[in-house]
Amino acid sequence: PLRTNMAVATDDTLSTWPHLHHLAGGSAPGEPPTKISIDDMSSTTPIGLDASSGRVAIRQEDARGVRILVIAKDSSAPAEIVTVPSGQDPWATLLRGNAIIFGKGETASDGRIFAQIGTADAREVAKLDGAVIGSAPIGPLEFAAISANGEVVRGNISTGELRRVNVAAGKAMFVASDLNTRVVV
Repeated sequence: PLRTNMAVATDDTLSTWPHLHHLAGGSAPGEPPTKISIDDMSSTTPIGLDASSGRVAIRQEDARGVRILVIAKDSSAPAEIVTVPSGQDPWATLLRGNAIIFGKGETASDGRIFAQIGTADAREVAKLDGAVIGSAPIGPLEFAAISANGEVVRGNISTGELRRVNVAAGKAMFVASDLNTRVVV
């Protein structure tokens, strides 16, 4: 659509983000999109999409703090995942299997990774040797994350399995996965 900053699509859903305070999504051709209520006094940014479920993660920031929200397909209200005071830097990555991993960013070196499956309570699933600077979905309920110090972890939030490796830290590091669920750094 014209003047749209972001558009994400799954097999049956198109979500658009024409400006900071308006997110719309629809799953039936010819029907009006579902409008999502977003606080007009905050800066709101889409940060992730789980194409398998049509969920969108957003980061909302205002004078009160920073919130990570998840909007489910065909929902008109986002679910709050975590809220932290201003000055902290939370992050989140959606995983297949109706799950999310996130960090609260409470300090500059906060390496804790929390996970939530569905509406269950969030729990800490890993701690890296420094601030988490990147994360990626690997497979259903699986993730990879990298710290500023070069520690890479691959984990399964259902089984609790973690595999760790260290790589040489660089100025521009990232983590991703390929089609064969291999971790790419």
